[in-house]
Amino acid sequence: MVQRLVMRRGPSPGAIYDLTGAEVLIGRGARCQIIIRDDEISREHCKLVKSSSGYELVDTTSTNGTFVNGQRVRQRLLNTGELIELGDSVTLLYERIGTGELAGVKFKTPSEPIKSALTSVSAFGHYLVLSRGAEVGAVHLLNNAIVTVGREAKNDIVVAEDAVSRYHLTLKREKTGYIVEDAGSTNGTFLNGQKLEGRAALNPDDVLRVGTVQLHYVRKPLAETGQDEIQTRALGLTREQTGELVSAIAETLRRSNRPTTQRLGTGLEPGRLLNHTFLLYTRTDWESLAAPLMVKMQDAGLQVWVDQYLVQGTDDWLKGVDQAVKECGVMALVLSRQSTSNPYVKLAYRRYVASTKPIIPLLVDGFTSSGISAAFDNPLTCDSARPDESFLKLIERVKEARAKPVS
Repeated sequence: MVQRLVMRRGPSPGAIYDLTGAEVLIGRGARCQIIIRDDEISREHCKLVKSSSGYELVDTTSTNGTFVNGQRVRQRLLNTGELIELGDSVTLLYERIGTGELAGVKFKTPSEPIKSALTSVSAFGHYLVLSRGAEVGAVHLLNNAIVTVGREAKNDIVVAEDAVSRYHLTLKREKTGYIVEDAGSTNGTFLNGQKLEGRAALNPDDVLRVGTVQLHYVRKPLAETGQDEIQTRALGLTREQTGELVSAIAETLRRSNRPTTQRLGTGLEPGRLLNHTFLLYTRTDWESLAAPLMVKMQDAGLQVWVDQYLVQGTDDWLKGVDQAVKECGVMALVLSRQSTSNPYVKLAYRRYVASTKPIIPLLVDGFTSSGISAAFDNPLTCDSARPDESFLKLIERVKEARAKPVS
């Protein structure tokens, strides 16, 4: 069993620190086993104490605090894949790598879900890969007879872009492959640069453009077993394991000499999120609340950034959140019982608070707590059964906050 820390943010991104001692002191002082030269770090900031269950993290009365998944801690037993923050500028990933574990994700049988899935994926499949837009590199498996694409959360493939209609296009599977048809979109659907009129059959390497988003169609040959569908849900994967599978699919396609299918970080160029609103929520609230709110905000002329296309906790997710914190002028925060206990929401929220930019909260079904929600004066409340009125009030507050000069 190998235990280690990987620096995600800080003076040496990517640096790996193997953990072998019974006690590992972390800080910027010369006595520390792991020395991090950063002004946010105390001389002896925290320490890791080895136990039979792994390492226990202990804050040694640091000035700027020690956090795990966004929650300040004094003493805490670490689980693999958890994110440790030292102050506001250093993030470390704790990993245990050994039998049954891969990149911080634990499998019931060592690597078998990914291994078996890759065997099927490399043998056969239909995919749409985003090669232009905010979600560059995202891979979407096509395994239904009818696949819809658009901004609305009810679509099979949700593309959170302003220029994409709520229901933009439809893919229908026939004996020879998939047929594409525009669904009456505002900006039209383009196939290999030509505006689509009526229906057209998709061929390997065809490129679909919807608004500013480009989708590359990839078709792999049949598997020896003759299966014509890949049911990823049947593998019993968690969201994190599914993220690992998506990365594996991208790597499989890259090796087949298709450069546009390689995952390219966050897909965000510097300055891409200026004039955007950062919509923060927990993913269990996405379909029922966050996605309809995003559509309403976009319909009202607001540009919105969400992290839905990124695997939470990965390098890409951290970079995307950092860019959103830096460039987005306002945050719209969906507060529910699930979101206030979600470590990724806490982490992103804490970073945005440090930016001192405005945050507009929306309490779901009047949810209150002594934690995050109590920090706001006169927060908006939302009845999830009749949310539209609350959405409009939130949009007005976001617009008012954006109109105020930066102090």
